[in-house]
Amino acid sequence: MSDSYFIGTVARVHKLWRFSAPKDKQGESTLTREVMQKLKAMDEETLKRVQGMDKEFIQKLQESDELFEDGTKRPEIGMMVSLDHTIYFHNPRDFRADEWMFTEMESPWAGGGRGVVYQKIFTKSGKLIASCVQEATKNAHNGKVAIVVARPPAIPLCVVFVSESVHQTESPSLVKPNAIPNVPHLPVSYHTLLGTSGDSRAHSTLSKFRTQLSKHSTTANLEYSAAFFRFFIRLANHTYRKRSKPRTPAPLFVRTNSRIPRALVAMHPHHYSHFHDMLAGTAQPQDSAAPQMAPRYPRPFPRSTSDQVGDFGTIVNATSAATPFTHGLDGVNQTANYLFVEVLVISFCGLCIATLLFRWLRMGNAHIRHLFTMSNVQEQRFWAQNQTKFWPRFKKHLLYAPLFRQRHNQEIQLSSAVSIGTLPSRFHTLLLLSYVACNVAYCLVLNWKEQNTTAVLAELRGRTGVLAALNLIPTILFALRNNPLIWMLRISYDTFNLFHRWCARMVILEAIVHTCAWAANASRAGGAHQIQVSLATSLSYRWGMVATCALVFITFQSISPVRRAFYETFLNVHRLMVLFTIIGVYLHIDKANLPQLPWTRLIVALWSLEWLWRIYRIVYYNTSRRTGLTKVTVEALPAEACRVTFELARPWEFRPGSHVHAYIPALSLWSSHPFSVAWAEERARTPSPPLTPVIELEKLPTHSLPFANTAAARNSHVRRFSTQKGPQATAVPVVDLDNLPDSAKATHLSLVMRARTGMTRKLYDRAMASSTGRITLRGAIEGPYGGHESLSSYGTVVLFAGGVGITHCVGYVKQLIEQRNAGACSTRRLLLVWSVQNTEALEWVRPWMDEILKIDGRREILRVQLFVTKPRHRNEIVSNSGGVQMFPGRCNPATLLQKEVAEREGAVGVVVCGPGAFADSVRAAARDTVGIGNVDFVEEAFTY
Repeated sequence: MSDSYFIGTVARVHKLWRFSAPKDKQGESTLTREVMQKLKAMDEETLKRVQGMDKEFIQKLQESDELFEDGTKRPEIGMMVSLDHTIYFHNPRDFRADEWMFTEMESPWAGGGRGVVYQKIFTKSGKLIASCVQEATKNAHNGKVAIVVARPPAIPLCVVFVSESVHQTESPSLVKPNAIPNVPHLPVSYHTLLGTSGDSRAHSTLSKFRTQLSKHSTTANLEYSAAFFRFFIRLANHTYRKRSKPRTPAPLFVRTNSRIPRALVAMHPHHYSHFHDMLAGTAQPQDSAAPQMAPRYPRPFPRSTSDQVGDFGTIVNATSAATPFTHGLDGVNQTANYLFVEVLVISFCGLCIATLLFRWLRMGNAHIRHLFTMSNVQEQRFWAQNQTKFWPRFKKHLLYAPLFRQRHNQEIQLSSAVSIGTLPSRFHTLLLLSYVACNVAYCLVLNWKEQNTTAVLAELRGRTGVLAALNLIPTILFALRNNPLIWMLRISYDTFNLFHRWCARMVILEAIVHTCAWAANASRAGGAHQIQVSLATSLSYRWGMVATCALVFITFQSISPVRRAFYETFLNVHRLMVLFTIIGVYLHIDKANLPQLPWTRLIVALWSLEWLWRIYRIVYYNTSRRTGLTKVTVEALPAEACRVTFELARPWEFRPGSHVHAYIPALSLWSSHPFSVAWAEERARTPSPPLTPVIELEKLPTHSLPFANTAAARNSHVRRFSTQKGPQATAVPVVDLDNLPDSAKATHLSLVMRARTGMTRKLYDRAMASSTGRITLRGAIEGPYGGHESLSSYGTVVLFAGGVGITHCVGYVKQLIEQRNAGACSTRRLLLVWSVQNTEALEWVRPWMDEILKIDGRREILRVQLFVTKPRHRNEIVSNSGGVQMFPGRCNPATLLQKEVAEREGAVGVVVCGPGAFADSVRAAARDTVGIGNVDFVEEAFTY
């Protein structure tokens, strides 16, 4: 199609003559009566196909012999020249210039000597391949035309001639310059077309060119213009291909000259860069070795700067109507995709900001309470009461509430050996339901009115792919141990791990739907063979399938019974599958040049940096040139537990309530397990001699002395405890806390590991196999994590521990007593409630509790209540002190809390760490008391 035909749309739409009718020498119109008779003899259908004919003209022709009596009813155009024009090629390599195309043109406005034309060009299959916009100026015929000159930035110059008398006809074949009628050969070299403002040869040649054109102004006709047009396009095209980096042409102006009857125009760079191949007939066919994806489905507001997506493999059936929807962004509603992405991101950021403000308010309130109640007992009365009715109700019915009645962390058992996990809290359930509902709704917001099912599937493919890539970011972020949101928002890792599991489930679901939607369209386009060929020839598709398969494998591997039964195997395989998923997603998006590539780079950055940070901390705290690797001392204890002490290479800052991940390569090379830090102290790094038997002072059962509580025992440097190796008592060195420095740094950390399966079972069996019940290994710790809750501002603190959960509470007890003696906390009442199955478990923390009971002033605030659920006999339960009481049977948290809240001093802080059923009973008791007084509840759990 010629440029003049494009401009001529203004005349056709607005009922103007495109150009003036030809004139004879006397100035009379060449539309003689003979011509008029021939026109009148044509039928209406034939006349409609004649250019310039419309209903008004045909009616006038049929009613009268004279078309224009006064010659003024039909305006004539003497000249029409392009002022500016732009062609947007959506994918120039996806079609051939020698194929039939369909074009649609419209002119929305014309006036003031100008007109605007819009054009869309489609392939035979209906795919939009180009959009055009052009503005033209038009004038009455006066025998003269103005010269319009444009300078394209950084492209070769190519000249286009528009004759004043051009009318629509077929363009002639390309001819050489010296074959153009009445026009001599012009010395226009390749260098001239690429000439710069400092190139004298370019200006000289252009000046000669103007002169030659002026001499032959009367010979302008269609053949002349079309031939020169195609010649210079071919010439510039050839030159442009020869030079990879053409020099930038400077402005080359041509002044207005009435003797030159044609315009010199330079093409727009975007117009030329893609159009020259089509005009020269050199458009490259699609190459299967280097495929290019189809362009995006046109949307009013595209959000990506790149319209090229690629690596979709070989197309088996290119003529199928479903083929364009099997790859790229054809049919994908990117505007809606980005809208939903922005909604999810804004919602997540809003939730984080709201949580951060909530935490700041609580921390500010606790700090003010701490300042006012440290030394003023009267102020405790104010803080003991609720100041509003809303906040207690909010805590009782939403913040602390389980999903249903009471069950929260108690595992749902299908049998004695199979459990399916726990239930989230009511507040967490609302957040998760909102998240899942939004994702499902966004996936279903499709153009259901579309009759083409393949287009709907393409839109679903794009939607689920975008959401899966987006949801993978929080999935990875929430799984990181060093997630920055943990310390920013003061939310436990256990909560983030819950969100991680649900985000992962949504990613897996959307990835499966994304893959199935692609496979369905590919099957429609070329059957199962198309799917096979695409996976074989496209690296993007191949790695996308790897990522999907890895996610599906993670789904079955992460089922609660499997995860809990083979936790260490699960952990290692899970990490490997996550690595494959990240690599697969990255290569799938990168090779296809999809706009979600920055998201995958963020995922890789988060995952990589977190692992580097973890490795750095492990190496820093556990290795030293002077002391070597961390030394691990393991002592076998009754009731199938071990006391494990890590002698660190560098001092480590301890926070009560924190936990660490322990590595013991000799027993578990790649796995680590979380354990609460029971005790931390700083002492000299001296070789510890093996424990030796001492004289049997008396063969008293361990249950007769729950904790050393006499003055003689407190002044002794040796403590007794029994092991299952025999009746001999072994010595445990005890450090006098009065001589400890004020620094919070610790060089020795002690954990209590209950023998379950895997590493803990191997560790216990190995220690028990030792003749002394004690072994020394090399290992490392990673941490600390957690410990965000401070209890120093509460006047009354109640600590509930179940089983090995006592390790979480011991650090708080020691800290609060020491702070109370220093006048640095508000605590006046401290109750430790520990529920164990038998008295043998008391040996787990005996040396540390003996140290706590020696601290001056502990009797003023500390009370210890021990509940033995399965005593062997009644005489086993003996209470020999008012500060330490033992009771047979189960603990009743509701009764204890009712009593403590009634006798409270200041605000009440309730902390629990233990089995799920025990923790749920404490939660229920705390919920029942939040309306009586100012009660806060904190739970430490490892539900993953």
